[in-house]
Amino acid sequence: TWIIGVVGSLIMGFGMSKIMVGSPEKMDIIGEYAFSGMSSVSVLEIADCVKEIREGAFSGLGSVKELFIPENVTLIGAKAFRKFHGIKTLTIPQKVSFIGLQAFYNCNNLSSVTFLGSPSVIGDEVFAVTALEEVKLNSGKVILGNKVFRDCSNLKSVNLGDVKSVGNNLFDGRILD
Repeated sequence: TWIIGVVGSLIMGFGMSKIMVGSPEKMDIIGEYAFSGMSSVSVLEIADCVKEIREGAFSGLGSVKELFIPENVTLIGAKAFRKFHGIKTLTIPQKVSFIGLQAFYNCNNLSSVTFLGSPSVIGDEVFAVTALEEVKLNSGKVILGNKVFRDCSNLKSVNLGDVKSVGNNLFDGRILD
């Protein structure tokens, strides 16, 4: 297993506009806060070999317009894609079983999320402060954390499917019609 967290901290502040992460058969984990805060990045490409995106790996890349999470990813760590202001749609791959707290927090233009599978855990405030309009979880025993959809003022339709448990204040700050 090759973890690139150290590499990420070494390249901070070089004004990069494009990041290509991973090379086949060489890297399966993107380390904690590896590319966090690189606000000049507008293009992000993550190789198919990546299986885990750890805490805060890409947090704060607010200029990225499209986010494609590779199909082999099983874990999306806490705050991994926090403050991705440019993304509007998101597809969660089938193999993702865990989405950590605030993974997509304050992605304030994110209006649509498609789940290809059914994660076992969706942590606290994962989609808080987004522009989500509709949520539909696939069948599966999902554990939803606290305030997952906090301050999602555009939310109109929610289908939680077959959830195992729901945390406190799931829709905090939002009154559903």
